Amino acid sequence: AFYENMVKVARCVTYNKVVGIFGFSQEDHIRKISFPPVQAVPSFPSSFPHLFSGMEQLRCLIPCAIDQDPYFRMTRDVAPRIGCQKPSLTESRFFPALQGGEHENVS
Repeated sequence: AFYENMVKVARCVTYNKVVGIFGFSQEDHIRKISFPPVQAVPSFPSSFPHLFSGMEQLRCLIPCAIDQDPYFRMTRDVAPRIGCQKPSLTESRFFPALQGGEHENVS
C-alpha cells in the first residue's frame, strides 16, 4: 500500500513541478528527484492498511521544521487528486532533540 501510494503521488507530480518546488538541476541524481513521493505518502492513512483499515479519510497532523515545508506543500497539492485528505502542518523553526535541549554525556 505504501508503494502504491508512492506511485500515485509520483504520477501526479511532473519533473518541471519538482524542479520548481525543490530547485533540482539536471546534475542531480535520480534518487534525489524520486524522493518527494517517499516523503509524502506517510501523510496518508491508506499507506498503512494494517493500522488504519477502513479509516482512509483520517487527517494527518505533521509536526515539521520549515525545511520540510516544500515536501508537504506538494503533498497537500496532490492529496485530493489521489482521493486523500490534505495533511495539516505545524511548523517550527527548531525542534529540540529527543533527549531534550540539554543532556549530559553519559560515559
